[in-house]
Amino acid sequence: MLSSDDKFGGNLVSISRALKFQECLNSCGLIDLGFSGPKFTWSNHHPLSQLIQGRIDRAFAKADWNVLDPEACVKHLERAHSDHCPIILSLRNYIGYQLLRPFRFQPMWLSHPTFHEVVKDAWSNHTTLPNAITSFTSKAQVWNKNQFGNIFHKKKRICARLRGIQIALGNGPNEFLIELERSLRSDLAEISKLEADFWSMKAHISWVVEGDENSTFFHTSALMRRRRNRIVNMKDRMGNWLNNEQDIANFIRRGFLELFITSHHNFSLEEWHPPFLAM
Repeated sequence: MLSSDDKFGGNLVSISRALKFQECLNSCGLIDLGFSGPKFTWSNHHPLSQLIQGRIDRAFAKADWNVLDPEACVKHLERAHSDHCPIILSLRNYIGYQLLRPFRFQPMWLSHPTFHEVVKDAWSNHTTLPNAITSFTSKAQVWNKNQFGNIFHKKKRICARLRGIQIALGNGPNEFLIELERSLRSDLAEISKLEADFWSMKAHISWVVEGDENSTFFHTSALMRRRRNRIVNMKDRMGNWLNNEQDIANFIRRGFLELFITSHHNFSLEEWHPPFLAM
């Protein structure tokens, strides 16, 4: 810690140690990149009378590096399962390419008490399998949006509230804020379990270690699978490499048109526009 402002509760910050720490930073030519988010990165999560909080996690960089990445910023994320805040260093903003995705059954839906009504309603009003499947797909999508909701949006809202509470705790803790933080951390743990189930399905993994609420493994597996499926470039019939997304899409489309259009059958695929990039 570099100053008394970096701690709340417990023993006072040792000024001599803080000065030695600052001297070390100066001799190494390191600067504090600052932060946004909750003030303190660690908390013992005790009641107000025993509460101790501190900024004991930081990001430093050389001045030359900071010139190369002037927009780099450090964010203190919300504490959930650990006593420490996760810290993320952002160098630049990235906007991913979004595509429409096909309908997929989500195992986490089974945890919702009203989901069986959706299944019952879809299958009881239709006598043929294709119609029942079509009905279920439509009803499940509507139900997921209106009832179950988007777990990532829910998690984002919970994290935003938790972030605000933890910022308030850094400025002036009280019993109400401590209890509210405890409740939000519980909600975040529950939604994180659903997120882990989601990523396990995305990663094509059929087992989950009971009690393991960390979705990092499943998330990484899904991202690796997504990267393997992604078409970055493709060689055409003339041996030229195509690396533009629209050029690749047109090349694949022409290939399917030639494949399905024969002298005996003429299938009209002019309106067919398949997704051209697996994300």
